[in-house]
Amino acid sequence: MSIRTVAAHAEGIYKNKFNKQLNRLDTLHKKLDQTNDIITTQEINEQSAIEKNSNNELLERRGKYLANRARLNWIEKGEKNNKYFMNLIKSNSNKQSINELIINDTSTKDQESFLGHIFDFYNYLYNNTGDKTHR
Repeated sequence: MSIRTVAAHAEGIYKNKFNKQLNRLDTLHKKLDQTNDIITTQEINEQSAIEKNSNNELLERRGKYLANRARLNWIEKGEKNNKYFMNLIKSNSNKQSINELIINDTSTKDQESFLGHIFDFYNYLYNNTGDKTHR
């Protein structure tokens, strides 16, 4: 059974329990309206407190369920900002890379030529410490 199926099933159970509690409260209120017997305020308050506690428990469970569901959605779908940050990294990477280099008054876009020329330049620079000009 998939996680979504379990989540949907759990949500249905909590909705049913919550609705049953609401129906019980409605029934109690209707009975109070219909009855001719004298019911003490204390009895009403006690029954109401019991129902409120039951509703609070259901609401707490519902809150925990929704928190877990949010965590599940985050795990499944990931963070939406990832696309933005990945594009930002790609843009910064493009800004920091050498796309074209002029070697001996000739423009080149070949990466191997870049690497060879850069290697030759620094090799010559560090091997000839007295003369720091390139060829």
